[in-house]
Amino acid sequence: MRKIAIAILGIFRKISLLILKLRGKTLDDVAEQRIVSGQSWAEFCDTLKAAGASLTFSGTPKDAFNQSEGYLYLTRLTRASLDAFVENADPKAPVAHRDLGVPNWIDTVGHESGTMCFQRQK
Repeated sequence: MRKIAIAILGIFRKISLLILKLRGKTLDDVAEQRIVSGQSWAEFCDTLKAAGASLTFSGTPKDAFNQSEGYLYLTRLTRASLDAFVENADPKAPVAHRDLGVPNWIDTVGHESGTMCFQRQK
């Protein structure tokens, strides 16, 4: 079943690329248009809002402490994602380390154990 789904998605991607090519556009053109129109930002905000809404699902703790911890976790995931996929996503300018402004930090967001990053070593 998984192979079939992957094959269907591959065919859909090829058809989408062909349609773009026939229209004289590239994926970069589409991405640029989404950024200029604000569509990318709106979709990001909608997705973040939907993720925050998961804290109101039945079965989630409703006390103030656990709700605030949920929002804190969501903001940490957002920060880590923006750092990885926006700030340092340029393949032409790879980043060997990220300077978060602190001497050392452990990023454990989404993992049981974190990654120790030593900053400003000499």
